[in-house]
Amino acid sequence: MHHATDTVDVLASDERIRTEFVEANGLRFEVDICGDGDTLALCLHGFPELA
Repeated sequence: MHHATDTVDVLASDERIRTEFVEANGLRFEVDICGDGDTLALCLHGFPELA
């Protein structure tokens, strides 16, 4: 059985993925980036109770 922490551990050890921060409209977003080129996969999540 896989747990959410398993995924986090894999991502943390994958050197192809880098983390950057982007500021927009007064908010700071953490962005994980992997690869380059014209293809984009955008995955968003949020917590409405914190909005």
